[in-house]
Amino acid sequence: MFVLNTSHQTLYEWLEFLEKTGEVKTVEKKQWNGRKNLIYRYRYASRVPLRDGDDSLEVNWCEVTVIDDKKQKIIYQNNWITNHQINEK
Repeated sequence: MFVLNTSHQTLYEWLEFLEKTGEVKTVEKKQWNGRKNLIYRYRYASRVPLRDGDDSLEVNWCEVTVIDDKKQKIIYQNNWITNHQINEK
């Protein structure tokens, strides 16, 4: 689920569509930080229009969520757009 951001409404509408069609990729990695196990969840999609219109810039989108594995509580979440290629590595 995506929180609709009014400044980039088209981007988030596309992301919702891509998620339903399975084109938003997800990678999860568990990591011990010395005190607890954390789950790092990365979600990404490529070539998503930033705004409506034929001349819209296409961007690559990435979201990072860090979850406390024991409590299953989100402790950090953020997302970005970039022109860099994003993949599971």
